[in-house]
Amino acid sequence: MLNSSVFGPFNPLEPENIRGIFAANIYAAPIEIDAPVATVWEIMTDFDRYPEWNPLNRFFKLDSKAEPNHTVTFGPSWGPYDRGEGDPFADPDMTAHETITIFEENCCLAYADIRSYLKAERVQYISQLQNGKTRYHTYERTAGLISPIVRRKFGAKIIAGFTANGIALKKRAEARTVRD
Repeated sequence: MLNSSVFGPFNPLEPENIRGIFAANIYAAPIEIDAPVATVWEIMTDFDRYPEWNPLNRFFKLDSKAEPNHTVTFGPSWGPYDRGEGDPFADPDMTAHETITIFEENCCLAYADIRSYLKAERVQYISQLQNGKTRYHTYERTAGLISPIVRRKFGAKIIAGFTANGIALKKRAEARTVRD
């Protein structure tokens, strides 16, 4: 079980919906990474290097500490993988300010947008497999008045972004493992 500082405990492999109206989750397929958990975690939390490899974020900065209830500022990027179906995001240069809800070393990073009309928690969970590889899970837990609109208009883009992020994380971690 993990404990979100905002939404409470949940099973990361079978995440419950967060409380609120119109609650539902948006899942990207899990990715198997041929690298140890510690390597994957190090890359996931080296925020200054995100622009080098992470297609989902133009930048990602801690506003203070990497701890629950502290904030982050980041610039989502809906790059080349976003040329498909669905509506474009209103502002390609948008900046998000969210609250870290979980920071559990070698396990989980989660942060959330917490508003009266939309609650959305992005979860990135990693686990060591018996063969020494790492399984990467990422999803968004959503609730609130406009959450059905967000899921309908942007759900495919969110999944594409999460998938692109996971594939890039896999490539970077596996390349680092080969070098080490």
